[in-house]
Amino acid sequence: MVKYFPRVDVWEFGFDTDEKVEPGAKPALAVDFVANLIAHQFAVNVVRFSPNGLKLASGDSDGLICIWHVNHSSAPDIFANEDMPPNKENWMVAKRLFGHVKEVCDLCKNLRILKDYKQFPNGVCWDPRGKYVVTMSTDREMHIVNASSQKFARLRRVTKAELPLLPICNAEAGTFKLFHDDQLMTFVRSADFSADGELLI
Repeated sequence: MVKYFPRVDVWEFGFDTDEKVEPGAKPALAVDFVANLIAHQFAVNVVRFSPNGLKLASGDSDGLICIWHVNHSSAPDIFANEDMPPNKENWMVAKRLFGHVKEVCDLCKNLRILKDYKQFPNGVCWDPRGKYVVTMSTDREMHIVNASSQKFARLRRVTKAELPLLPICNAEAGTFKLFHDDQLMTFVRSADFSADGELLI
């Protein structure tokens, strides 16, 4: 019996320059397989590239974080099966980080451990300008943290918002909770910033 381990698949997105297009039209989007990375033994929840794109971090349901890098000095580790083509790049585990007592749901810079959460935090993102860290947790709260201070002080706790009348979607005006509770199992609590840092989504 063959045992299959969870894997991280790396894909490359680009435009099909070989395809002829009419003037003014954009070429079709092309998606090419690069490599599949095997090191985890439990379900992989999150994957993030480093800002320079040279490293990759992946976190799983057992609390393991793997840091990956491309090994240019050796040929790709060919892992071919019925589902995937051979690897084009040789990604290697540079470091395994053990320390999370529960599953890893999101990844960001590791500068400090933030505590005092009422329930399980499972979303984190870093402001591209380096000023703020935003966290989300299962208690339906979002925290905006001052990352430029030594104490990483919480600046704002967001749970509700005043929403205007929106006739286009037949929604009433009023104050509403922004996030579902943990009974909605399909909901992923993950915030992110726009590339210029102006918008928090």
